[in-house]
Amino acid sequence: MYAGWEQRDLPGTQTLLRAVVAVDPRPLYFWLNGARILAYDLPVWRIEAEGGYDTVPETRRRVIEIEHARIALAQIAAARRVQTDTIALWIEQAHIELNKLGDVAAAAASYRRAWEEKGGPYYAARIYGELLKRQGRQAEAYAWLCALYPQLPRDDEAADAPLVLTRIRELERTLHLVPDQAFRPEVLMKSGRSL
Repeated sequence: MYAGWEQRDLPGTQTLLRAVVAVDPRPLYFWLNGARILAYDLPVWRIEAEGGYDTVPETRRRVIEIEHARIALAQIAAARRVQTDTIALWIEQAHIELNKLGDVAAAAASYRRAWEEKGGPYYAARIYGELLKRQGRQAEAYAWLCALYPQLPRDDEAADAPLVLTRIRELERTLHLVPDQAFRPEVLMKSGRSL
């Protein structure tokens, strides 16, 4: 498969991607790498084969990109049927939905699913909040981040609690909340709730 990929053999690569996971569906790496190749590499090859980015009209390029993004998402859906650890699959799905399809709502839902899995990464929860904002759902983003903040360990850089608090404060300004309505993490600490 890799040799075909190096030669930009579109049908061969696509066929062998399916064969690799059919032979042994256990390695998550093959599912993820295959989805990335389908979503990011193959559309470029097709566009170049049709004359390149300067020649192929934008509408045609979008058709090709969307087609391959959907094929990649089907690959990820198939992977979820055989994989037990699905966090990376939800993250990859979210990336493709956001970066290739431009579907902010679908990407937000996938990032949230990744966060909700046991051991889901903190950044998935932060991105979910950001994508709520991008959809104009500032009040929901604010409520989400206020609920998230107390769950973040202060000694874990990956949790990035200061960034979440900064985003909460930005949303308070956007929502024109008065000081009495502002999120007060110090109250959570005094109440004995764990931060």
